[in-house]
Amino acid sequence: MHISKVNINNFRLLRNTSLVLRDNLSLLIGKNNTGKTSVLVLFDKFLSQPNSFSYNDFSIEKES
Repeated sequence: MHISKVNINNFRLLRNTSLVLRDNLSLLIGKNNTGKTSVLVLFDKFLSQPNSFSYNDFSIEKES
């Protein structure tokens, strides 16, 4: 199986994020506190530990 695109909604700092993954190499680069670690934690929880999501993983901000 090849995952080519990931959409992330309301996981930690990531409100509405899309990642396009390439065949050979995908880099995750950004400033501090922009959600890079959140993406990796999400992949780990989703792929390795699907029952380890907690209430605090999801944002509950009210949309304006």
